[in-house]
Amino acid sequence: VVSTQSTGGTIIMLLVYAFLILGVFHRTIVAMLGGFLTLAVISALKERPGWYKVLSWIDFETCGLLFGMMLMVGIFATTGAFEWAAVKAYKLARGRVWSLVIILCSFTGVASAFLDSVTTILLIIPVSIRLCKVLNVDAVPVLLCIVFFANVAGAATIIGDPPNLIVVNSPAIKALGEISFGLFAMHMAPGVIVSYLAMFIYIKFVYAKSFVPLPVNPKRKEIEIWKKTAKKLDDEDENEKKMKDRLYDMIDALEDELEEEEERSRMIQEGMDAAAATPRMSRDARRPSGEIKRKKEVLDIEEMEEQYKIKNVALCINSVIILCTVIFLFFFRSIINIPISVTWISIIGAMIHLIVSEIKDIEEVLEKVEWGTLMFFAALFVLMKGLENLGLIEWIGTQTVNLIGVVPEGNIRLAVAVTVILWLSGICSAFIDSIPFAAAMVPVLVQVTTKLNLPLHPLVWAFCYGTCFGSNATLTAASANVVMAGIAEAEGISISFNTFTRHGAPIALITICLMNIYMLIFHVVIAWY
Repeated sequence: VVSTQSTGGTIIMLLVYAFLILGVFHRTIVAMLGGFLTLAVISALKERPGWYKVLSWIDFETCGLLFGMMLMVGIFATTGAFEWAAVKAYKLARGRVWSLVIILCSFTGVASAFLDSVTTILLIIPVSIRLCKVLNVDAVPVLLCIVFFANVAGAATIIGDPPNLIVVNSPAIKALGEISFGLFAMHMAPGVIVSYLAMFIYIKFVYAKSFVPLPVNPKRKEIEIWKKTAKKLDDEDENEKKMKDRLYDMIDALEDELEEEEERSRMIQEGMDAAAATPRMSRDARRPSGEIKRKKEVLDIEEMEEQYKIKNVALCINSVIILCTVIFLFFFRSIINIPISVTWISIIGAMIHLIVSEIKDIEEVLEKVEWGTLMFFAALFVLMKGLENLGLIEWIGTQTVNLIGVVPEGNIRLAVAVTVILWLSGICSAFIDSIPFAAAMVPVLVQVTTKLNLPLHPLVWAFCYGTCFGSNATLTAASANVVMAGIAEAEGISISFNTFTRHGAPIALITICLMNIYMLIFHVVIAWY
């Protein structure tokens, strides 16, 4: 029966990811279908879970945290602070998009090591999207780089990623050896730094051409949008056909206007080139080209600073105070013993934000919440808990112990154990929610340590590296990925499952390979543990 249950769970998981890859339905619908299929299999093979039981599978702590942060960030966005911050970041980078990407990724990495990555993404992604729009840079590679660094940075500290907390705070793990905050960071942070350097090198070579502003006329973008809209209209429907004809008439008019504008621009440019050849311009001709370029950049930044100002200074100041207080409480609540969860901190902060914003239209506020993302998380929690009940995660853990046990004792067994746990956690976290997987892997780590006579710490480090780094492989592998895609979608930027996997899987592969070498050198050969 157990084999039948785990087989059923495997089939459901494969079907879910097949639909996500094919892109037939929206990811929220796919997750809901997967959840319903899982409940159907559980009802057929075991006892049908009740309505309240299924609801208890949803992690309302996570959903509540997202809801509160989405409200606060949404209200904050109305002040124009994100656009203003984007221009300041561009000025700090001296107009270099690549330097700007380094700043954004570095800031995200440091913040994600001490804050929940979802919170970091909710704060940094809106700024990055505004920045890309202001600079007319393709936002997709920039957003992907930011979330990649957020996931990797989660491995640096115990509080950086939930699986780290689950494993380190487990009573079974504590019984074998206490792992302090400093000890964890001392062993994990060096690997994260090495991975950061490798990622920057990879991104520099792969995305170099993407980090260049695109000289696109806004009218040309408008024409492309109307053309896409016209193609979706049905010729067989009389009303839609009339609308389609009107759209094409408007498109023709816009194309004529665009052609006239480009012709005028060409003539002006020719006139400027001719004037540049006269003695009158010789002073500028003798000026170094770098000086002219810097002068142009300064003028561009000044124009952007004039265009993108903070619209509501009072609300902006209040928003900054509220968000800083919320983030402070996120980080220090355990130190100052505040008996309140991060979810309640987020919800209370959102309520205070609503009061000080004096927004009259509640519908306007609710539009700031990514309801599709919240529904996706709810469905995903049901799906993963159902797979856990079908025994899929437990079966994976049992096979891991059996595989490592075949290897002879000594450094060879430790090397195999570290490699297997690192890659197993990396691969599984790409497809299975890391939180239930971490809970299921705790007894596996304990069994490998006690029954196979292996040190605990290298196994814990390998598991945490694999879980965090594997989160970059697919869109559904981490909450931060889904939140980033949801925010981008609301801004008209589409990041599909295939797009994310095509860019993220190589990052995950490179970083996990690096950590495999790192672990074998420092925890098998040198035995730093």
